[in-house]
Amino acid sequence: MIVKMMTRFLALIMLVGALVGFTAAPSLAHNGTLTGTAFCNDDGKTWGVVVNVAITNTPSDDTAETKAITTTAGTLDRGDGKGVNVGSQVLLNVWAEHAANWPSGQSPLQTRKGNWTDKYVIANIPFTTNTVTTMVQVDWKKWESRDYEKTFTKPTNCKPAQPLDDQEIRQISDEPNCEALTVTSYTQQRTRSYYWINNQWVPRMWLDWHTTSTSTREATLDECPPPGQPEADVETRTVTNDPNCVNKTVTTLTQTRTRPYILQGRTWVAGDWSEWTTTDTSTRTATTQECPPPPVVHVYDKGSEVEKRTLRSGGTCKNKQIVLTNQSRSRSWTSVDGVRTYASWTPWVTINKVRQHAPVLKHCLKKVPPRITVIDNCRCKNDHVYVSGKGLAFKSVRQDKFTFTIRLVAKPGFLLPVDFKHPGKGWAHSVKYVVKTTNTKCPCPPGKKCGARPTPPPPPCARLCQ
Repeated sequence: MIVKMMTRFLALIMLVGALVGFTAAPSLAHNGTLTGTAFCNDDGKTWGVVVNVAITNTPSDDTAETKAITTTAGTLDRGDGKGVNVGSQVLLNVWAEHAANWPSGQSPLQTRKGNWTDKYVIANIPFTTNTVTTMVQVDWKKWESRDYEKTFTKPTNCKPAQPLDDQEIRQISDEPNCEALTVTSYTQQRTRSYYWINNQWVPRMWLDWHTTSTSTREATLDECPPPGQPEADVETRTVTNDPNCVNKTVTTLTQTRTRPYILQGRTWVAGDWSEWTTTDTSTRTATTQECPPPPVVHVYDKGSEVEKRTLRSGGTCKNKQIVLTNQSRSRSWTSVDGVRTYASWTPWVTINKVRQHAPVLKHCLKKVPPRITVIDNCRCKNDHVYVSGKGLAFKSVRQDKFTFTIRLVAKPGFLLPVDFKHPGKGWAHSVKYVVKTTNTKCPCPPGKKCGARPTPPPPPCARLCQ
């Protein structure tokens, strides 16, 4: 019921304030002032501000409805002032008609006219907040509405709460007692406090470790291992496979298996045997009792085979045709258990004859040296070379000053000497000769001038080379 009435009252205040804002006569005489003092709380975690509100220059017949409505940090509270806490706001002064609707069971509302002063508190501002801003709304009944803001700063002498003593806890243990099979453990702790210096809390030196509790437990197997593990048991056996009468062999396998010892508590107990594992294999020839021989069954067979050859005739230097004679012969055979017995060969029988044109045989080629005559025309440019001979298919002569390059190609069936001056050095189908004329002067032929080309037979002045 009280909450509903407060809600209606706040709505009424907002509505009346809005109407006053539109109907009040303008004036510059009315004023509101915010001052205050910041303070440190003893908890060392929060600080606060006592905000003083002064309404001045207000006629004695006018009422200033005043509300502390917001703060950027902390909470608003009436504190030692005459205001009333309503939700998150503090009502410092109201119009008389608004106070008439206030529940009778609540703290009375102030309805002061003219000038007055009051205060409220911004409480529980965190130490991490260095400034706080609050706003007060003032609605003069016969004038206008105004909002007043004020920012306050945290005092510099605020001392945060002393931190709790630091505490460290550790667990340590003695060396295992393997005779008693126990391990003794200790819980230890140490602390350090803080002291205030240079506007900050500074930790002191750690106090010595001290034991807070002692416990004993059974040593583990790692801490107190049992006697050494016995070696695993080993069994060996020989297994002979059935005879393989296809390959006439018998395979024998050597197999082993092991059984390890397992720790149960502090006692070694034999475990389960492993599967058999083959470690060696040997093979021998099966006996006739293991693989009896099959009954003897003779296999008979017969057949024949053919042999062919080619005879060659002709192909001489005079008779250049060759004759290829293809012949064949045969013989029969019989076999018993794969062993053949052959009859005699039949006589050779001619199948056909083939005539072919044989290429020129190397030993049939004619070796014909060419005749080469060089005319030395007394150092003139008209030196000349005459080339003739049987069996020449192509010839070319190129002159470069006093040097002649001669290229010759023989007709089919003929060969030319590699060196025309020394035929014994070899023969070829295509040759190249180089001939140089001398620089020796000699008289020109009768009736000829130096430089004229001589006509065979060469004049007495010419030099012959062949």
